[in-house]
Amino acid sequence: MSNKVVPLERAHWLLKPPALIQGTWSSPQDAADWFADVVRGHAPSFASEYERAASTLADRFARVAEDVANGEDAVGGWYLTGARFLSVSLIACASHRFRPELRCPQR
Repeated sequence: MSNKVVPLERAHWLLKPPALIQGTWSSPQDAADWFADVVRGHAPSFASEYERAASTLADRFARVAEDVANGEDAVGGWYLTGARFLSVSLIACASHRFRPELRCPQR
């Protein structure tokens, strides 16, 4: 599990090498803001006009902020122009709800 391929189970991101970690946050809002920043950076390339819409993005980001504040994972996937796909994963690891035996990787 050492490559950047999205694992079948969200918690399996915690088994990936620490070098793949793009950030860690102690504040749920900071984590949600990171997710939103990454997605916004790619939004102009979304293949779907609906997914690019400001209202759609605002709704998604509000749900992400709520989920992360509740200790949940936040993941999203979008088809991009040029036959590409964007996957963004924000994984809770202090004590993963479904896989508490998997601990946060050390950076």
